[in-house]
Amino acid sequence: MLEEGTGKSPSRGWGWPLLLVTPALLIGLAAAFGEGSVVDWVIRQGFAPVCHQIGDRAIAVAGSRLVVCARCAGFYSGLAAAGIIVAAADGLGRRWRVQTVWFLLLIPLAVDGTANLLGVWSTPAAGRAVIGLLAAVPLAAALSETRHATI
Repeated sequence: MLEEGTGKSPSRGWGWPLLLVTPALLIGLAAAFGEGSVVDWVIRQGFAPVCHQIGDRAIAVAGSRLVVCARCAGFYSGLAAAGIIVAAADGLGRRWRVQTVWFLLLIPLAVDGTANLLGVWSTPAAGRAVIGLLAAVPLAAALSETRHATI
């Protein structure tokens, strides 16, 4: 449904982009307060159901480990970047198109995650972060396209 006279869908705006940026903001907030702080503990508990939070697999910032592993940090950073891009594209009247090729970006996540789980190799933190970031792009694109769909 379009808003009368604007040609814009009422679902447009900062809602989805803000939602995509929120996890990265929470991770940054926990890092700002430092590992071991009450804020860090509360946010860490919030991410516990979706991240293993193994300390050796976390990125350290200013001497404190992030509340999520490197792969999740990359994933949430990718969602945040995509959220900003989605908001900017909407402002310009552009839409992302979900294309099959974008889902190819999920292949490194599947291969690396499986290989790490089976003990074939252990990817360093920087590699995990990049793989997580790549995996976030198709998800953000799909969310962007879904929010524009009419039911």
